[in-house]
Amino acid sequence: MVVLRALPVAPMTVTAGQIFSPVLLLCLAQAACLAVIAAVTRAVTPVAAVGTLLALVPLVWTAVAVDNTVFLLLPHRPRPAGSPAGIQIAARSYLIAIVKLIAITVALVGAGVSGYAVWAMTGGVFTAVTITVAIVLAATAWVWTWLASLAFAAFDVTRDVPA
Repeated sequence: MVVLRALPVAPMTVTAGQIFSPVLLLCLAQAACLAVIAAVTRAVTPVAAVGTLLALVPLVWTAVAVDNTVFLLLPHRPRPAGSPAGIQIAARSYLIAIVKLIAITVALVGAGVSGYAVWAMTGGVFTAVTITVAIVLAATAWVWTWLASLAFAAFDVTRDVPA
């Protein structure tokens, strides 16, 4: 973290750079799985596969950005080997999981409502729905990246973090 904070670039650039690699790897793995499913079952049309990937990238970006934001706001030290895990660690883990679940749910509900509205207005044009969902998810991803960059800029590496 000290090295990242010392870089002469804007916090948003560092944050986006830190999010990009895991998103790329996750999306490549998911695209490969989708390609295998499409090839084996022949139930996925090429248009549906492209639409899925178009919406998948900002959704994965949002998930990773939420994870980074939560970590930067609630950092923790690894426990020494053999030390018992107390109720505080379990409660913290549950809290973080709930925050992530709520954030992803809000993103998906927003995208779903927007997609449904466009579907109703266009009479079910798949391309319009897909683009709308991707735009809403991309906006959500940007917001979470911005929040992560704010948390990164405010992160104090000299502050002691409670275990």
